[in-house]
Amino acid sequence: MKTLWKSIMLGQSILWAGSVYGPVGVGQSLEDRFGSQQSMQSGEAFVSKTDFSLKNHARNSLNSHTTFIGVLDWRSDLATQGDKSTAASTINIPLVGINFLSEDYGSLGLAYVQKTTKDIEYSFSSTKDTLGAIYSGGLTEIQASYAWDYYEMISVGFAGHLKMGTEKRNFDFLNVGDPWTNEVFDATRSSGYQFSFSSQIELAPFAIGVRFQPSYELTRETESFWVLKRSADSTAQYFADTGYQDTVKTNTTTTDLKRPWNAGLYLSYKMTKHQRLALDAEYSAGGDEYNISQVILLGENPITKVNPAYFVGMGWSTLGSKRSFASYFKKMSYKIGLSHKQLAYQEVKESTLAGGLGFPLGRRGSSYIETSFFGGIRKSELSSGMDETFYGVQVQLSGLAKWGQSRRRRR
Repeated sequence: MKTLWKSIMLGQSILWAGSVYGPVGVGQSLEDRFGSQQSMQSGEAFVSKTDFSLKNHARNSLNSHTTFIGVLDWRSDLATQGDKSTAASTINIPLVGINFLSEDYGSLGLAYVQKTTKDIEYSFSSTKDTLGAIYSGGLTEIQASYAWDYYEMISVGFAGHLKMGTEKRNFDFLNVGDPWTNEVFDATRSSGYQFSFSSQIELAPFAIGVRFQPSYELTRETESFWVLKRSADSTAQYFADTGYQDTVKTNTTTTDLKRPWNAGLYLSYKMTKHQRLALDAEYSAGGDEYNISQVILLGENPITKVNPAYFVGMGWSTLGSKRSFASYFKKMSYKIGLSHKQLAYQEVKESTLAGGLGFPLGRRGSSYIETSFFGGIRKSELSSGMDETFYGVQVQLSGLAKWGQSRRRRR
């Protein structure tokens, strides 16, 4: 039994590689996915007609329309670690939101955001062991924001973020040649709230945006269940045999997880009437006070170290013509961008390239469909970490309206 427990603990680099979420791509923030593609192309400081910002909320009061948006995200991740590998594809709706614009009272925004989602199943196999894992559930956020501008030059924004959700994991672990199978189940319920502050200055041809989010606490309650059984036994036979009951273990743990503060600086430069350059940079703190204690029923609970993280994105975009007699291709928008990111977990670095097309719908362009195609690599500097490649597509549907009072805005 001691040898078996040791082999299980050696296998935890597989079970919990990529911090508490498995492969990094599996648990990556969906808001970051959407925000990264946006930053890489148009930028968070760019006052857009067809979307609003989830980060630089101050920008939203400078828009020309009340805007409704919905985003569909699909991607495929391939993760490798030595002789082990796994692949997973996910499809999600990371964002549904509306930004209501009023000429005299600023803008009000409300959004439903999927922070993480893990409704996937994957397996590892090697010459020494096998692992099956099922992730389900996720963390969601209700985001309410307000922004107000002064003479369309200086704007300030504020947002409240209510976070909630349940995340579940189910692992089956088997050493090759060993008759014992290990099953681990856990469910984590999370809740918390956070605030963010932002401001934007329009100094044509430049636009400058800043954002700050203080640290906050996320309350997490985890219920875990571990069972050890012979692989030849069915579950019913196993539980009927009281001789094996001493190998069943359960645990409930409640923790207040402190999440780090983060800040962003966003720049936009208007090259011509229709072309823009964007440069976005973000930083998130790290340190021992933000480390995550993972709940594992065997041996000591390992600590996931949270390091400082950063993101840098650059992009170029051209807006379509507003002339009614222009060809449809001239009315389309075109975007391209690249980014580099240092993640907080396992010393992972990520590089991404993306391109996008915008398709106006209707004679007056009252709605838009924008697509982003992206691909990249994710490399870990740790021997226990995973290297990943990923690619995917995001589709954003935007609906525009002149609710409230129409506003005259610079184009």
